[in-house]
Amino acid sequence: MEFVVRVLMNIFGKDIETSEKLMLEVHYNGRAIADAMPLERAEFKVEQVHRAATLEEFPFKCTIEPFLLS
Repeated sequence: MEFVVRVLMNIFGKDIETSEKLMLEVHYNGRAIADAMPLERAEFKVEQVHRAATLEEFPFKCTIEPFLLS
């Protein structure tokens, strides 16, 4: 749980309160939306998350989902 909060704060720039809320959403639902951004930036963020997870040996997955405006 601490790893997820750190990722949200350090990579996605979230504050502690938002990070903890999103971490609990991941914990209970298996997923959460961290942010909406252009594809190129999202790809970079995913790389950063996966690199951090590998370094700290956490089985953590970050994916990009299409964001459609209605």
